[in-house]
Amino acid sequence: MSNSFGYIDIILLGMIAGFIILRLRSILGRKTGHESKIYPSFTDEKFNTNSSRAKNMDELKTILENKLSAKSTNEWVSQMEKDKIPCGPIFNIKEAVENPQVEARNMIVKAYHKVIGDFKLAGNPIKMSTYDDPDKRGDIPDLDEHREKIIKEFVN
Repeated sequence: MSNSFGYIDIILLGMIAGFIILRLRSILGRKTGHESKIYPSFTDEKFNTNSSRAKNMDELKTILENKLSAKSTNEWVSQMEKDKIPCGPIFNIKEAVENPQVEARNMIVKAYHKVIGDFKLAGNPIKMSTYDDPDKRGDIPDLDEHREKIIKEFVN
């Protein structure tokens, strides 16, 4: 079972701590122009603790999906970030690789292959301040191009 709350857009909420639930209740109770009659049930005792929320997750998920459908993911994320609620959109592949943070962390790098031409591939996810992390890698070798050199290195 997925624990993301989705509609057309998808948002992921981190709601472990009680104070975060209180912040979320506050946001969901604000006047949005799209008030839902289900909001008062979100304040029910069965959602007051982690264990009670876990026991009633299906009902809580329905309540949140109905309430969250009133705005876009970007609107909710913006509001929740202001109130320091951990959340974020769930990106499709295109959105993920075009995200400014992916570029800033050099997570998509370029290489060159003599037949294919320019080629994009995943960068190194481990970043260390004493190691270079160039955005261009060496040329992509052909299959078995360095085979003899590698075999000699390990056999000798």
